[in-house]
Amino acid sequence: MRTWFLCKVKYAKENEEGLLKSISEQYLVDAVSFTEAEAILYDRLGSQIRGDFQVTGISKSNIVDVFFFEDADQWYKCKITYLIADGDNGKEKKSNPIHDRDCRGFASGIRQNPGKPE
Repeated sequence: MRTWFLCKVKYAKENEEGLLKSISEQYLVDAVSFTEAEAILYDRLGSQIRGDFQVTGISKSNIVDVFFFEDADQWYKCKITYLIADGDNGKEKKSNPIHDRDCRGFASGIRQNPGKPE
């Protein structure tokens, strides 16, 4: 099972007027440990961000899966409830995994959800 880490990065970015503005962004990283998540951030962001940046926080995320679609550019955090029937005693159990998905909009994200009626 994958482990997703939510990482916070802070850096200075130049705006249209030429002034430096402090920016904080969050990134979702698939890694085995906190150390690997930080190393992945430095590797990927080192070429994208001009100047210095610092990782201000890393925490384990409760996201179970991330669904990728090539033509989408927006991400939504989805909580999906599954009802699981226990065959032995007939009771129903609820499972609430958290998913991240990219899609064109909220409505298309619902339509692309497997098992969800349109």
